[in-house]
Amino acid sequence: MAEALCGPELIASSVYRLRPKVPGHANSAVPWHQDSGYFEPYCDKSLILTFWIPLVDATRENGCMWVIPGAHRNENILKHQGRSKQWYLEIPEAELPPIAPVCTPVKKGGVLLLSNRTPHASFENSTGVTRWSMDLRYQGAALPTNAKISRAPGESIPCAAVPVACYPPEADFLARSSLRPREVVSDAAEFQRMRTTHVFSPVTQRWATV
Repeated sequence: MAEALCGPELIASSVYRLRPKVPGHANSAVPWHQDSGYFEPYCDKSLILTFWIPLVDATRENGCMWVIPGAHRNENILKHQGRSKQWYLEIPEAELPPIAPVCTPVKKGGVLLLSNRTPHASFENSTGVTRWSMDLRYQGAALPTNAKISRAPGESIPCAAVPVACYPPEADFLARSSLRPREVVSDAAEFQRMRTTHVFSPVTQRWATV
């Protein structure tokens, strides 16, 4: 599915997460945001695809995702601001598009696909059971990436105008490739080595985040 949308030279973007939404935990509720709010502005108009995968049934009660449909078509990324005492970025209420949000419950084994420009949120877990999910992100290799790959013609090379990656703090890797199949990371030990040896790079400062 990711190849069909992002192309056959497929990068696993570094922002992949296993997430517990714990009942009553202050940081488990995630405010309205676009993933591009955390990414380098250079990548705003390109597709970075999120596969959001619940590991239990995700319901309105335990904090499933909410999305604002159609808002990804806006020309610019919406304004974000930091939240006090939390690391999250948040789209202020006054900046949200005048479109009714949609609740998106997903059964265990299902998947919700989001673009980096889709406003989304997940609210409190009001049940007594932790809601587990993971999110995986993919992009084409033509976009900036810190994956250790040989570059094909037309692919971005870091320079003064091009960031080292769409999300520099963590390590990208090559997930699928017909041009350089030997550079695909498919070994767990190599994945662990890549993650632990990656040198942290700053995230974008456009919202004055640290």
